[in-house]
Amino acid sequence: ESYELRATRATIRRPYCRRQGADAVLPVQFRRPLKTRGCPRPLALVALALIVPAAAAAPVARPPIVIANYADDGSPGTLRHAIDEVAQPGDTIKFANAVRLELKTPLVVPESLSGLTIDGATPSGGRVTLFGARFRSASATLEIDADSVTLTNLTLTNLPVWFRDRVVGDDVVGPAGARVIGNELFFEHSYPARAKLQLSATRGARVEGNRLARGGSGILVDRTRNTTIVGNTFESGGVTDQD
Repeated sequence: ESYELRATRATIRRPYCRRQGADAVLPVQFRRPLKTRGCPRPLALVALALIVPAAAAAPVARPPIVIANYADDGSPGTLRHAIDEVAQPGDTIKFANAVRLELKTPLVVPESLSGLTIDGATPSGGRVTLFGARFRSASATLEIDADSVTLTNLTLTNLPVWFRDRVVGDDVVGPAGARVIGNELFFEHSYPARAKLQLSATRGARVEGNRLARGGSGILVDRTRNTTIVGNTFESGGVTDQD
C-alpha cells in the first residue's frame, strides 16, 4: 500500500488504487524517496528542464553587391549609390562587366563602411576600370576613411587613391588594415602628375602585387605604422616616405 519515486523517470505502481489506474511514468526527479500510504492524491508535478544556451550562430555573409549601372549620377545600381546608400560594413562590391566607369567627382568610402571590399574582377575574367575624370585642376579621387578596406583587381586610371587621415582628439589617425592588392594604377600624360596611392597615418596597411605604370609618381606614405609594401612593379615613380 505504499510506493516510492526514485530517479528521473519513475514508474508509480498503484496496485490498490483502481480508480487511478495501474502504472504511470513521470518525468520528474525527487531528491529523496517519497512514501505515501493509501491511494495517492493528485500530485502537482513540475517538469524540470535543463536549459543549455544555444551556440551562437555563425554570421551569414551577405551576397556581393553587383554593379551593373555604370553611370556616375548616384542612381540605383551605380557604384556611388552602392557606397552611399546600400553597402554595410564587411560587404563586397563587384561588377557585372569589364567596362570603364568614369568618376566625375571624388568618391569617398565613409568611416562607417569598415571591412568593405571593392573587387574589380568580372565573371568574364576581365576587370573593371575606374577612370578619374578631370575635376577642378586635377582629377577625381578615390578617398578611403574606413578601416580594413580592400581594393583588388581594379584598373585605376587617372584616379589617385588616398587613405586619408583625420583628427581624433589630439591625435591624427588614418585607416587601419588597408589592403591594396593586385591592381593596376596609371596616369595619362595629359593629367597633372600626382601620387597614384597615398597612405596617410595608416596602421597595418599592406600594398602587394600592384602594377604602378606610367605617369605621376608612385606610392606616398606619410606618418604610417606597420606598413608592408611588397611585390609591386614600378614603371614610374617609387615609394616616397614623408615620415
